[in-house]
Amino acid sequence: MQVLPLEKLGPREVAGQSGVVEFGLFLPWVSAVQGNPLYLKIIHEQDQFRQQIQPCEFELSPSPDPVYGDYCSVAVDLPGHPLPHPGSAWGSPGRYVYRYYLAVSPEKSGREASKLMHNQGVFIAMGMDENGKPMKYVNTGYICNLLRRFV
Repeated sequence: MQVLPLEKLGPREVAGQSGVVEFGLFLPWVSAVQGNPLYLKIIHEQDQFRQQIQPCEFELSPSPDPVYGDYCSVAVDLPGHPLPHPGSAWGSPGRYVYRYYLAVSPEKSGREASKLMHNQGVFIAMGMDENGKPMKYVNTGYICNLLRRFV
């Protein structure tokens, strides 16, 4: 069995480009060509509960992989992207919360669309330090500040 190439998965800094983070994942049999574009929604942790600030959305570009099928990725320039709203913490150091969002084509049947959209609301956190470098991922889970006092 082939081991997944971890250097292509999740968020990681683009070499030589401070603050640019590439997000990637393998999603076999699901692609924009088949009417299922995949998006990344990302927001700074400080903005996530401010209703007037919506997450920034980026479409992932599919590319074929001979071993694993469809690979989707997008590069995001965190400090270079325009603020989603005046007063947003976007582009500043700290934690960013992101998720992948699969847009299902209206031609899909209800059952097929339901299978594709399962768990669409799962969020993941990544961080950016003061120098614009993504912080190393640590698999310790993430609990938003609002919930910490209840855990």
